[in-house]
Amino acid sequence: KKLFVFGGFHDNNASYRYFNDLYAFSLESYSWTKIETSVAPPARSGCCMVATGDGKILVWGGYSKTTVKKEVDRGTTHTDMYALVSNDKGDAKAPAGSTSYKWVSVKASGKKPAPRSGMAVAMAQNGKAYAFGGVMDTEEDEEDVRGLFSSELHVLDTAATTWRKVEVGAKARKPEKGNSKPNQDEPEPESAKVVSDDGIFTMTVGGASSGPSSTAKSGTNDLDLGGPSPRMNAAIVVCKGQLYVYGGLFETGSRQYTLSDLYSLDLHKLDAWKTLIANSLNSSEWLGSDSEGESSSDENDDDDDDDDD
Repeated sequence: KKLFVFGGFHDNNASYRYFNDLYAFSLESYSWTKIETSVAPPARSGCCMVATGDGKILVWGGYSKTTVKKEVDRGTTHTDMYALVSNDKGDAKAPAGSTSYKWVSVKASGKKPAPRSGMAVAMAQNGKAYAFGGVMDTEEDEEDVRGLFSSELHVLDTAATTWRKVEVGAKARKPEKGNSKPNQDEPEPESAKVVSDDGIFTMTVGGASSGPSSTAKSGTNDLDLGGPSPRMNAAIVVCKGQLYVYGGLFETGSRQYTLSDLYSLDLHKLDAWKTLIANSLNSSEWLGSDSEGESSSDENDDDDDDDDD
């Protein structure tokens, strides 16, 4: 019984370093061991890492950056995949009774996620890994980097290493025969109540929001199925056929938001996301410093006032 840790980065504002080393933590002796391999994936952070049912560990995606010239860095979003497997031939230099490992490049097929880092991943008992969210650099020059955040959900069949995009509510978007009109008898929003019907969480939540995210768009079959907003570094887990997504980070301009909302998705039905704790960003007050743009605007206003004098 071991816990494996791979990669990561360290940044002290003066210098940074990305890692591709591998460590194992014994859950029996509570001790760390550095695992040496002849080759390893390129250094990175923010990658996905899952243990499969046949004893392999898959690593894919992630982000790293290198120095192009003085005070100028270039980021790389990785798209490769590797598997850590037991080395059947063994290592003559390894201590007796220990297991040696090697990295093997893996070519995944199917509809792969777009290049991104900070995806959250969780394994289900059927050998499928669900990956959610993440961020990809979409605009970069020597002074400006912007990211495109995702709310997509993909699933990887770890046995066949095949990707598939999960379409939530695909059946709900198709009108039933003889009933092409939208349902006009929608119930009124309910008041606060206790939610405990999935056997995992028991909590008191408010009624449905009256905003556009809680209702179907009238006159169309394009239903709003709710769900988590785009984000990176969320916490996700699969339990009893339900996928839970909690929190994460989102950036807009120079501001970074820490999320605390919670959602669930029935992986058998895939009909719609269920909001367990709603996103409260709209009612939050920003307590950080203003952006440079806002500061510049204020300075221009002051200059105009001086001109008037």
